Amino acid sequence: MRLVLDEIFGKENIKNEIIWYYKNGGGRSTTWFNRKHDTIFWFSKNQNEYIYNGKDAGEKRNLDEGTFSGYFKTDEDGRRYQEVRANGKIYKYYTDELKNADDVWDIGIISQRDLTERVDYPTQKPEKLLERIIKASSNEGDLVADFFCGSGTT
Repeated sequence: MRLVLDEIFGKENIKNEIIWYYKNGGGRSTTWFNRKHDTIFWFSKNQNEYIYNGKDAGEKRNLDEGTFSGYFKTDEDGRRYQEVRANGKIYKYYTDELKNADDVWDIGIISQRDLTERVDYPTQKPEKLLERIIKASSNEGDLVADFFCGSGTT
């Protein structure tokens, strides 16, 4: 696949090879290594024209840390933040301090029991994965094409 994409976009226009890691799924084998990742290739049309919103696509924080307020607030200096309640305390996470995304994305696959998202398409991707890809590579109001015609998640 990488060679085909190099031909289409030019090998100088690859920006990243992203690993989508998932703990569950991929089978359980005793005769070969279990599959626990897929590869996402990010190419641009040319070296100088592309959109990268790394902080929008980065890991915001670990959900085990506490309960989130669910929306952003603005402090007296105009900085946006989100509150997290954990261990009886309230913590503020400022959006301008969030880290850029790494090239390994730990997003779980859609389980067979997740009836709210699953549509039984064999290669369906989780909405969180697609959301991260779209946020990282487009701006608010941009047009995003779905070349798979809504099969699966999109």
